Amino acid sequence: VAKVGDHFVINGFYEAMRQIFVQAPNGVSWKVVGWDSSRGLSWNDFRVNIVGATNPTKASPTSIRGHLFSSFATYGMTKPPAGAANGCHASA
Repeated sequence: VAKVGDHFVINGFYEAMRQIFVQAPNGVSWKVVGWDSSRGLSWNDFRVNIVGATNPTKASPTSIRGHLFSSFATYGMTKPPAGAANGCHASA
């Protein structure tokens, strides 16, 4: 969500996606990360190797999404992450 002058700009998927995360018993936690890409970790590497493929079934098992997919019950999730509820969001 951003305010530009007297207008608010909202991602078109925001409301539908928001409901996934705020309805009980779900919750949201967040981290802000940053790095110097000149040291060898590009945005694409972060996105693919650390966060993982958008579809958790195709994510590397060592990525965040891959780990959540294989261990969802450990985190109190009733079903594996899928679709928009893929367990992790990263934006540039």
